[in-house]
Amino acid sequence: MGRRITNAAAFPLRFVMRWMILGAAAFAILSWSCNRQPPQELVGASVPPEAGVVEISPEMQQRADIRAEPLPYQTVAPEVTAYGRLAEDPGLSFVIRAPAAGSIAAQQAPWPSLGQALARGAVLGAVFPRLSPAERLTLTDRLNAARAELESAEAALAASAAALDRARKLNADNQNMSDRQLQEAEARFHTEEARAAAANATVRALESGLAPGAAPVPLVADQGGEVVEILARPGESVESGQPLIRLARFDCLLAHVALPPGESAIQPPDRARVVVLGHEDRPLAGQLLSRGTAVDPSAPGQPLVYRVAAPGLHLRPGMPVAAFLPVPGQRLEGAIAPPEAIIRQDGYAWIYAASGERRFERRRVQLLRRVERGWVVSGIPPQSKVVVSGAQVLLSEELKGALPKAREGDER
Repeated sequence: MGRRITNAAAFPLRFVMRWMILGAAAFAILSWSCNRQPPQELVGASVPPEAGVVEISPEMQQRADIRAEPLPYQTVAPEVTAYGRLAEDPGLSFVIRAPAAGSIAAQQAPWPSLGQALARGAVLGAVFPRLSPAERLTLTDRLNAARAELESAEAALAASAAALDRARKLNADNQNMSDRQLQEAEARFHTEEARAAAANATVRALESGLAPGAAPVPLVADQGGEVVEILARPGESVESGQPLIRLARFDCLLAHVALPPGESAIQPPDRARVVVLGHEDRPLAGQLLSRGTAVDPSAPGQPLVYRVAAPGLHLRPGMPVAAFLPVPGQRLEGAIAPPEAIIRQDGYAWIYAASGERRFERRRVQLLRRVERGWVVSGIPPQSKVVVSGAQVLLSEELKGALPKAREGDER
């Protein structure tokens, strides 16, 4: 009985001790967590961009050609940007077709290749005609008829020649035949002579067409352009009218763009400024051709088609473009920054502003519009001196100075 009482009294004591030990361990872990320093951010992590400061001596600025000057201001109209791609103008495409059924043969020059420019009137090769049984039968019938016509013409020519000779003799013998009758005999002779010559030419042409080695028919490019598709090559058999080579001209292209969602209600302007990726310094004038008839699922906005003339830029279908459409609204004002003044960092556009002889601050700006002299940007106070030459050098110096700080953070 006494042992049971002792065990019953010890059970609560062991239970209390166990919870005291667990509580002490939890308190120790909590204290260690509170006193531990927070982890340092990784270099290059996605953090909100902050402006940097660089200090460079005037001597170094002169050697690196770092120059700062105030930027001019310009007022621009609001625009809506529509993105799309260039496409070939169907009106500037031409297909060279086989003039007759037969086999293709290249002549002196090699057969055209993709991308080759062909001038108007260029001879590409020839087609050696090949006659089907039905065509051969038709030509044979025409040849027989032509030969009969030739025999009739030759007989009439011989008779008119004899009549003309008799008329000349009678006219010379004391005018036994008048001059008018002599002239009529000469006219009949010349008529029969021409008919016989035409019949003879027809017979020769038909005989040449029926001969095994018929004369080849040349392949001529009636229009000039660049070879974009080759559908047949020398040695192949083709039918009459079969496409052989397709040519196209790219000095004028079509810009297929789509308005952003929610902007489909605006009236598209007749003219737009079209910028091709990679040629941002050469904005093009686009003429509205039509509203698109089919909506691209990847760009569900209202489709528009602008015709763009771009001689000398070597543009090709498929190049991405951006069309800037002017819309009614309040005009925007900003500074004109040359391309050398704008740098890209962390997905934003920046400029360096001089805040002293040695000090330069990196400031974030918003690109409003591309113009001929650069970009119209906002975020630059008037009369601020902006670095127009050597901005990349300043960015390199800023990043180089940030490396030791990042290494110290990693060591901690």
